[in-house]
Amino acid sequence: LVMTMAMTSVGVWANTWAWLLCLPAIASLVAGRFAGVVWTLVCAITLWVFAYMQYTGHEFPFSGPMEGELPLTLAFEATLVMLMLSAATYVFRNAQVTAEKKLSDTVKQLEKEVHDRTIAGNEARQSEQAKASFLAAMSHELRTPLNGVIGASQLLKDGDLPSRKKELVDVVLQSSEILLELINNVMDLSRLDSQLIE
Repeated sequence: LVMTMAMTSVGVWANTWAWLLCLPAIASLVAGRFAGVVWTLVCAITLWVFAYMQYTGHEFPFSGPMEGELPLTLAFEATLVMLMLSAATYVFRNAQVTAEKKLSDTVKQLEKEVHDRTIAGNEARQSEQAKASFLAAMSHELRTPLNGVIGASQLLKDGDLPSRKKELVDVVLQSSEILLELINNVMDLSRLDSQLIE
């Protein structure tokens, strides 16, 4: 609107029309590619309307002399410059939008990977806790009856038994004690996994 008002007083005689060249680029950068294309058309039409008016003899109040086809030549050259500037801005804006989309896709992919790894880490911790609980429970459940076997074997050994049967009771007692040591080691391993023991 400001440019149109300025051009109604001077036409295309002064450099007022030159301000029209930057409007499409500004519109493209600020409002987007479509706005840049629309403003290119608006500015080109405005420039050509005033150039044609001056070419056909319309007199503007503050316009200097412009004879012949000079207004149309000026409008043609200005339109070419505006189109080149608008095309360069459009390409730049297009590259910027593409880069932003790629960046957004990369960020989404990284967020998904972090989410998946967090879930996997939680599942691994739960699995370790379940394993430790299972080992502790099984060790306890195995130790209780084994202590009964060891106690009963010691009572048999201390009783009146023939030597051959005492040897067999010694084998049962030694095997039970080895098995008890193995169970204690498994319990220590589960405590180490649970960080309850140094």
